[in-house]
Amino acid sequence: MRAPHGASAEELAAAIADNKARPDPDRELVDDDGFPVMCARCPDAHDDALQEDVLAWLAAHGMEDPHFGAEQWRALTLASAVAAELAGRAAIEWIVRDDAIPRLQVLPLLPADWSTGQRDAAAAWLRHAAAQAGWQGEIGQAAAGADPAAGIARLADIAAAAEQPCVTLVVACASHVGNATVARWTLDRTLFTATQPQGMMPGEGAAGLLLAASSDGGAVALLAPPEHAQDDPAADLRRRHDARVLEALVERTLAHADVAAADVAMIVADTGHRARHVLELMEYASAQLRQLDGSADVVRVGAAGGYSGIVAFVTALALASHYALARQAPVLCIANEVPGCRLAALVRPAV
Repeated sequence: MRAPHGASAEELAAAIADNKARPDPDRELVDDDGFPVMCARCPDAHDDALQEDVLAWLAAHGMEDPHFGAEQWRALTLASAVAAELAGRAAIEWIVRDDAIPRLQVLPLLPADWSTGQRDAAAAWLRHAAAQAGWQGEIGQAAAGADPAAGIARLADIAAAAEQPCVTLVVACASHVGNATVARWTLDRTLFTATQPQGMMPGEGAAGLLLAASSDGGAVALLAPPEHAQDDPAADLRRRHDARVLEALVERTLAHADVAAADVAMIVADTGHRARHVLELMEYASAQLRQLDGSADVVRVGAAGGYSGIVAFVTALALASHYALARQAPVLCIANEVPGCRLAALVRPAV
């Protein structure tokens, strides 16, 4: 992962434990009143050399300039690092095994407002990044639509649709750290300010997962297929959510994973600082998972890294793998910041 407060699950978990992971007044972005915007910025999201490499590679392969904006370049820069790191790790794993190298299918989860040309260019570049990192087998792309939340909810279907044994490399990225987002959120009255404390704090990041069949002996953690539930998008405009939506979703998740609620050791959620989402999460935890300590056993990724869309949930999944191994117990992941959608998944140790 590449998060504002860590380039790995271990780094981010340590920053969260030390209460050092949170948005800060930004050094560049200001609101309409001239005050610094509360923001979570990744230190390595800008790379002029990488931008030149991407454009040169796209041109050499007959693709048009996608005209990425500044925030899109930041997202792609972070995603490139994640794709290369995970593909390189997988390549070493199969070399050590001395097994036949399976097909690697890359599943990019990109912001919904990217154009088709931008999505195609980013996906092609990420496949190239995986090859450059050392993956020697075939590399293809998993079918991905424009909705990243729908993509993560379809992980099981995507894996099942593969015609041969494969490894799926999921890469989610987004950046809202830029003047374009500040201007848009200011116009929409959704930017966090002193007068709008329930607004959003810009965040950014990239996170990835390497997914293989559960029978694969190299797995370090098991991911039960994510469950999702549609919710009324207008609920984000209300003060409170219907708690029954989240409760029913988690019940289904635990039932499909054959795990009792009493065995869940932690919750890792994409939840940020906005009161209605925090209340929904904490009320569920206190009522249905009473064994959890709200301060030590419930981690809110969005509170640490600002708003970054589906990236926060994929970060939560990667972070949950770390916690599941550390605690040797199941960890529940929840997304309740995605407008109109709730997601839940369970991560547990492989052994």
